[in-house]
Amino acid sequence: MNSRAGGSRGASGSGGAGGSGGTGGNADGTSVRGAGPTVPELTGCTYATFIKCDPLPFNEKMEQELYNLRMKRMDIDGYTNQFYELALLCPRIVEPEAVKVEQYIRGLTKSIRGDVSSSQPATINDAVRLAYQLAGQLIQDKA
Repeated sequence: MNSRAGGSRGASGSGGAGGSGGTGGNADGTSVRGAGPTVPELTGCTYATFIKCDPLPFNEKMEQELYNLRMKRMDIDGYTNQFYELALLCPRIVEPEAVKVEQYIRGLTKSIRGDVSSSQPATINDAVRLAYQLAGQLIQDKA
């Protein structure tokens, strides 16, 4: 490989002053003569930083996923964990607490949903606790 500023084509190759790198500068961040300003180095973006930007298509997809989340078979652990994860990512659709409770109950299986709903839990913790108890009873009854 050629060690000139423009990569393997060199400064006079068909790639122009920046070569095929597309940055208009050398690897050390200095500009190539006549190439214009250097491009700043990209830094890592954490997930939390990404979410703070409130990207609409991403949030809409996550909100839709939370809205359509349903408990499969008797996997109360998987459903509850996924619900909490999505609720953290989309807080505006599960606020206030009563809405969060309602959304959680809505995704439970029919055999659990009715009993949890009729007890009218005040907090998400109450709803989750009751759902776990009922799921445990149903599993024991089937065994």
